Amino acid sequence: MNNRLGDLGVPDWFVQEEQHHGDIETPHDGSENDADAQSEEMRNFFSHVEYLQDTISQISSATTEITRLNEEALLATTSAREKELSTALEPCIRSTNADAKRAKDILGLLREDNSRIAREGGNDADLRVRDNLVNTLTRKFIAEMKVYQQAQKKYRADIKAKVRRQVQIVKPDATEEQIDAVFRDGARGGGGGGGGGVGC
Repeated sequence: MNNRLGDLGVPDWFVQEEQHHGDIETPHDGSENDADAQSEEMRNFFSHVEYLQDTISQISSATTEITRLNEEALLATTSAREKELSTALEPCIRSTNADAKRAKDILGLLREDNSRIAREGGNDADLRVRDNLVNTLTRKFIAEMKVYQQAQKKYRADIKAKVRRQVQIVKPDATEEQIDAVFRDGARGGGGGGGGGVGC
């Protein structure tokens, strides 16, 4: 699993730990090394769990940040301020999306490892712990991603509604196509649309 984790862009400390430990083939011959090998494999597993917990927490923090930026963008009275907020949002979205993809991939790898251990007749108690934690983390990840994506959608919808109000002040009979065009222009320019970094 260690080489695949490196390919996913997991932080160096995490990959190095995996490379140091290696993939453990748990012996089943009743040797005295059996318990040590199992505990080593479980230590690797718990390091993955800790990484995923941190990532889920970071996604939650990103959701809070998007909500804060949305509130400030709605109150912004100048295009310069709107551009500043949009600029702050874009790296947050990019970083969080990358973290989320890595977390999803790692969860998939952990499920594969659990299936392998089950096929190989691994320790039942350890396998129950692994299955329970992976299932719990998967549920938490999915729930947090839904909130995160909803925050992005709300940001985009709120900014578009603000653009609509601004356009209709100048041109009360503006069509939906004209409003969309202004919104797209603003998004590309990082100004009035403010939503360029949200469409991910």
